[in-house]
Amino acid sequence: MAIPAQVENFVSFPPHTFFRFAMSHDPKFGPAAQTSAQRAYVLRQLQAVFPRLRKNVSAQARQLFDRYVAGELSWPQVREQLDLSGG
Repeated sequence: MAIPAQVENFVSFPPHTFFRFAMSHDPKFGPAAQTSAQRAYVLRQLQAVFPRLRKNVSAQARQLFDRYVAGELSWPQVREQLDLSGG
C-alpha cells in the first residue's frame, strides 16, 4: 500500500516545523514561553539565576508569578507590578 503524497510530505516535516504552524504565537510571551509549562520552566530558571525571586517572596509576588504562568500577565507586566510594590 502506497503512502499518499500528502501524508508522506507531512511526515517529512521536522517536528518543530509542524508545531510552529500548529500553535498560535502570542507576542506577549517569548518564543520559549508560549505554554503554561514553558512559562513555569522560565520562572524556575529566573528564580535559579535571581534567588531574590524565590526567597522571602511576598504573597503578592507569588500571585503575580502564578498569573504569569497562567498567561494572564507578561513578564514585563510582572516586573512593573513588583517594582511599583517595592518587591
